[in-house]
Amino acid sequence: MKGAYVKIRNCTQKDFFKLQEMDWAPLPKERDTIYLILTIEHAALSFVAEDREGSWQGVLLASRSTDGSSCFLNHLLVMSSSRSKGVGSALVEHLKVRCAEIGIRRIWFFTNQNNRAFYQRLGFEEDSSFLDEPLAEYARLHKGLVMAIHVQSIGTSR
Repeated sequence: MKGAYVKIRNCTQKDFFKLQEMDWAPLPKERDTIYLILTIEHAALSFVAEDREGSWQGVLLASRSTDGSSCFLNHLLVMSSSRSKGVGSALVEHLKVRCAEIGIRRIWFFTNQNNRAFYQRLGFEEDSSFLDEPLAEYARLHKGLVMAIHVQSIGTSR
């Protein structure tokens, strides 16, 4: 990681209130239900990056599919003071390793064109092939890019 020390840990129920208070711009602030679900039911795939003093540098929230084969990256947010320091990359790499450890075969998410290069550097590609065509077209029109990576291409370095 570039520059700063960062410790990555799993989200806990105690993180719910911090998530609810955060400024998610440019993303819309979610209803509190999503933060409850992710901190209670999906904490194994949701992480907080902290500095030495325990201040949040970033957060990644993800959820596992009901069949266990894939993971949806719901949110990745890096605090403005920690951007371009490797925090986002460290969080995504941590998710990739964790998914490989527990048998998840694909990580996928929606993003916009501005974020494409960042995710491509981490091994993701634009890929909606696993979606039925009407749903893939809807996603392209209303959600932006569908990015995905397959577990077999995931390295095990942290």
